[in-house]
Amino acid sequence: MLLLARAHTHVGHFHTAAQLWSSALAEVPADRPEHPALRRTLGIPHFWRGHRGDAHKHFVAGLAAGDEAATVRLLVSKAHCLHQRGQGTQALETLHSALPLAEKLGGPKLLARVWRGARTPASVDRSAR
Repeated sequence: MLLLARAHTHVGHFHTAAQLWSSALAEVPADRPEHPALRRTLGIPHFWRGHRGDAHKHFVAGLAAGDEAATVRLLVSKAHCLHQRGQGTQALETLHSALPLAEKLGGPKLLARVWRGARTPASVDRSAR
């Protein structure tokens, strides 16, 4: 089911992907290590379908249970969601909170993910217009 959900996400069938990710999430207890990653992957199709509030809820729920690397990835996803909701200032604050953790973990992929996010137009807070 996970492979099929990932395939639907990659080809843009976000409604079907969200259903499959939801089914996968329902089968995994919240205390399992893969739970935060499933929350993130479930948030992504919601994000691309324009359901930013639902995506944000999944990202926040994943943060509550994640390991440090999952936390960095979830914070970056949450920042993208905040930016798309017109909350650029909060998006940058979220990215800045991810940076020390990414630096501590020292993974170049995690650092790149945070820095890429910080270099997007998230610095423009659309709610201030």
